[in-house]
Amino acid sequence: MEAYLLELLVLAAALATAALLERFVPLFRSASAAGSGGHLARLEGLRGVLALAVVVHHVHPMQSYVHTGHWGHTGTPVANTLGGLAVTAFFYLSGFLFWRKALRGAPTPAKEFFLARARRIAPAYLALVAAVVAYVAITTNFVLRVPVWDLVRGIGSWLAFGLAPGGLLDLGGVDRSFLLVAGVIWTLRYEWLFYFCFPLLARYKANIAILGLVAVGLIALDVAFLQTDRDFMSQAVAGEDSIRRALKRSVQTIILGFGGGMAVAACLHRWPKVPRWTQGAAGGALVVLCAVAAIGLRAAHVQGTSPLVFPAFFLIAAGNSVFGLLERPWLRVAGTVSYSVYLFHGLFLHASLTLLRDVPVPLAMGIVGAGVMAFAAVTYRLFEHPFLAAGAVSGTTPRRAP
Repeated sequence: MEAYLLELLVLAAALATAALLERFVPLFRSASAAGSGGHLARLEGLRGVLALAVVVHHVHPMQSYVHTGHWGHTGTPVANTLGGLAVTAFFYLSGFLFWRKALRGAPTPAKEFFLARARRIAPAYLALVAAVVAYVAITTNFVLRVPVWDLVRGIGSWLAFGLAPGGLLDLGGVDRSFLLVAGVIWTLRYEWLFYFCFPLLARYKANIAILGLVAVGLIALDVAFLQTDRDFMSQAVAGEDSIRRALKRSVQTIILGFGGGMAVAACLHRWPKVPRWTQGAAGGALVVLCAVAAIGLRAAHVQGTSPLVFPAFFLIAAGNSVFGLLERPWLRVAGTVSYSVYLFHGLFLHASLTLLRDVPVPLAMGIVGAGVMAFAAVTYRLFEHPFLAAGAVSGTTPRRAP
């Protein structure tokens, strides 16, 4: 019970900080107002829920890692399930938003599309890499423990979003450096793989055969890549077939994640008039039921619960705000800074929990929850907002980019 209360404390502190940002910081007050009403408000609120779910998922494992050097599922059964479901829903969001746009009009020129994606993803990520390198230097007392070439290769693998063969390499002799950011970078690799394929998918959006071939090719490429990723391979259970394990992850991510979101977009494009009950209390109750079922089944170690994300996401995309929760201003603020929350929360957790070793745990968790949101607000202002605003002016990036 104490572990549940501590996780709720982290969540409450983060949401309280988001409410303060919405109330007192003009940037976030205007961002919240800009997203009021319509599907953007609901999806922005959903982003906030998912980002905070990932934070709660990582709090206890990071605490264990800081104190013992061991990373494992040390949180509550509920928290241990939140990360995987939240990531699946994030992939749904990407697939839905991009495919919805593709179905509504002519394909965006590839150059313009990739420029927009670079503006949205790269600045904050490069800032994270710089912060991780600086943090490693500080924690190793600026002592170079590896050959210079190994350090250069390590930094290069991070700058490549983990797309280089071998995945993310260690930095400065720190073993499993990816845990300093709670291991979240692997999802960005899938985002970029989706982006690389998207112009082709959008161009042939009506050709099911080509869409299928692209999906199969993408899965084959990913399975081959995962055989070179030492961190992925090191997590295999003794005797487990590595290709089958890689295939399972690829299918779950590409087909059940991005593909699920694309399927929702296609359904709503084909049948835009959904029954009224889907947007009311009955629809909200069904969303909650699907979420509780998915979390509960995963907590009971039942496999194959990801499809439960589909009906919940469909109802939200169709107009359900889950009893108004997803349209709350403070949750939309959390959604606005969700990319920064997702990127930087691991490093912030590691640094803050290291500094707060001797502080009573409840106080430390409250500080951590508030600090994650406040730190994300700062990094959003410095490394996201200027580029989003510049893109909106130039017309290459929507102000509220997917």
